[in-house]
Amino acid sequence: MKVLMTTLAVFSFVLANPAGHVGKIDLRIVKNKPSVFISFDHRGKRQPLEQGESDSGIWLRLHNNTKAVIFIPIFTVPKTLGDVGLFYDIISTTRPNNYHDSAAPAQETKSPELPAGYTLGHTSSAYLLRPGRSISFSVPAEHLPERVGLRVNFSYEWELEGDMEFVRIGEPQHYVFFYSSSLPK
Repeated sequence: MKVLMTTLAVFSFVLANPAGHVGKIDLRIVKNKPSVFISFDHRGKRQPLEQGESDSGIWLRLHNNTKAVIFIPIFTVPKTLGDVGLFYDIISTTRPNNYHDSAAPAQETKSPELPAGYTLGHTSSAYLLRPGRSISFSVPAEHLPERVGLRVNFSYEWELEGDMEFVRIGEPQHYVFFYSSSLPK
């Protein structure tokens, strides 16, 4: 009887998983989209948040295309600037040590001084972005000149500790990128 039960259990697993992909799980909701991604929303006039910013803005949308909650550190902004303020840094797509934008030149070129972005400071809040949801945020247009990308850090819910307000020490860093080459001309 024990041999029969074991054989049935193995046979059931093979039928349920004919490709033999043990442990392969696709957490994406929409299968032809990345698990977490940023899309362009619109351009427009924008209230500057920091001294020296122009009033020209770009609105973007961060999408959670997974079946899991993701954690994003945010700051409060006026509703006209989006759902939240996101912390991000700016990277050059022309430097070999950065993640490359496939639309950027393959060779390194001299790039101008990069904007700082909105870097994570002492004042932030925890935002839990639910599965299948998205949030809008805006950036000054000058933060996305040619050949740069903005990089937003996020964590998955299973990497959080306490009341899901901070990331456990030693957890990996996850980033989602948006490249200036993705902006409509």
